Amino acid sequence: MTPHRHDCAVAPGDWPACDLRTLFSRCAAGDARARETIIVRYLPLARGLARIYEGRGEPIEDVRQAASVGLIKAVDGFSPDRGDAFAAYARPMILGAIRRHFRDTTWPLHVPRPMKDRAGRVLRADKALEPTAGSPAEPDATAAHLGIAPEEVAEARRALETYFPRSLDAPHASRDGRELALRDVIGGQEPGYERVEVSAGVRRALRGLGPRDQKVLLLRLACELTQDEIAGRVGVSQMHVSRILRGAGPALTASCGLALSS
Repeated sequence: MTPHRHDCAVAPGDWPACDLRTLFSRCAAGDARARETIIVRYLPLARGLARIYEGRGEPIEDVRQAASVGLIKAVDGFSPDRGDAFAAYARPMILGAIRRHFRDTTWPLHVPRPMKDRAGRVLRADKALEPTAGSPAEPDATAAHLGIAPEEVAEARRALETYFPRSLDAPHASRDGRELALRDVIGGQEPGYERVEVSAGVRRALRGLGPRDQKVLLLRLACELTQDEIAGRVGVSQMHVSRILRGAGPALTASCGLALSS
């Protein structure tokens, strides 16, 4: 059964007028017509709850679909023994389905679920506390309202910025007044990557050497000692140090592209 068809669905006979307990008893017995009648009867509830989330960046039809799914799950999980309290039972399930839809399908970047939940709480608190239209609430006020630290509020607000990330093609004014694409003014060469690669390469080269040769190579690379200074530290001749470095050179160059100077 497709939720969008319920607008014009007509239950057979007198079913629309049946009391809820009778309908749920028949539904629990496997009667599909009774199940559909209940769903049609409570679609206005689902759509009313969906309207709460209108204008939050998601097409209203998608929100209504999520609400309808929550309603169907509520109908299937409700017990006739509860009497006529279906609306109270269905409301949190419908709202939960809508919130899961926003949480799981509308974030273009990966954000951990606990952070999404906190970001939603912060957003709602900010709207409730904002002193003037368009003016965000102070982080301390939001933190006190939610019972969390101001740093957690700041982190949640940064997470909310990923909900509508800027396009890399968006125009951006440079310092000299030229208009450039955003991709042309962000990012750059990160020198830390090269240091990590060299460090990993040195470790690979060291694995093929004995303890004394490892010490010689590290004194040359890390401490930048001369061959004479290394010889005095290790207790061998300068010629021996030179032979050790010449032997380690090819492995070092192969592992990270680093060449030993004399």
